[in-house]
Amino acid sequence: MGAKNWTKEEVGLLEDKWGSTPIPQIAKQLGRTIHSIKCKAYKIGLDTFIDCGEYVTFNKFTKAIGYGGSYGYLEKRLLKLDFPLKHKKSIKMRYKVVYIKDFWIWAEQHKQDISFAKFEKGMLGEEPDWVQEKRKADSSNPSKLNHNRKWTKAEDNLLIEKTKLCRYTYKDLARDFNRTENAIKRRLHDLAVPYRPVPLDTHVKWTDEENKKMFELHEKGYDTYAIAQALNKTHLSISDRLKKVVV
Repeated sequence: MGAKNWTKEEVGLLEDKWGSTPIPQIAKQLGRTIHSIKCKAYKIGLDTFIDCGEYVTFNKFTKAIGYGGSYGYLEKRLLKLDFPLKHKKSIKMRYKVVYIKDFWIWAEQHKQDISFAKFEKGMLGEEPDWVQEKRKADSSNPSKLNHNRKWTKAEDNLLIEKTKLCRYTYKDLARDFNRTENAIKRRLHDLAVPYRPVPLDTHVKWTDEENKKMFELHEKGYDTYAIAQALNKTHLSISDRLKKVVV
């Protein structure tokens, strides 16, 4: 007796369940053997089901957003932020996937937690309206464009020399070295430099308009670097201000 032919309804159910329901359970629902389910899945191309348009693998997601670090580190960091990472099963293995619709909902609520500086437009399909402005803001931040860029010996020597002159502020040094003020501060600490940049006048009052603009930009996902540029303030002053007034 030959193998039982597959009906359109059965194929449709297999396609619908594939990747989210264990194979033995699919076999039970269809009244077929596990071997039969696997053979049909391969025959109709379901081994690549993971590449369908509703979601992408976590591996492809990290490439889409331009992340070049450790996948494990990124996963742990994102999961602490309730990132919508899901699991699916194929014949050979389990996959970690990201549903694109769920990602955009999450991203809008966590604008400050993800950089769009290297996130090329359209890599995850149609984008919400707010993304373009967020990408522009992130692309102005040298630390996001040149993440983990190492300091050279020549840069270290020049940084020490300029700081020792007592002429430059953190903002000046950040501009000269194309880095953030936080990066300058960390490097001086790492080099154990006994000198410090010229402090700014901390008694300058913020206007109501500046406070309002800072909040607006923060809500749009601007980081402290981009906000500082927009308000002509220092990066460090924005960080301090947000800590004091943003709950």
